[in-house]
Amino acid sequence: MIFKEGDKVRIKKDSDFIHQNKGIGRITNNPKSIRNNSWVNVVFEDGYSNDYPIKDLESAEEPKMFIFRK
Repeated sequence: MIFKEGDKVRIKKDSDFIHQNKGIGRITNNPKSIRNNSWVNVVFEDGYSNDYPIKDLESAEEPKMFIFRK
């Protein structure tokens, strides 16, 4: 998955880092590359902040709903 600054994320349940925070956070910087081993800074809603590899994060964005009218 490709993330950008401002995206809502959470740490994946199978990540070695899951014990650090189980909440939702926002990416505060753009990844230096789109490879899975790039690290990004995440600030969580409880104020905790740390850097995580992209491969250990998943999106926490709400699904967008579309209404189609005839």
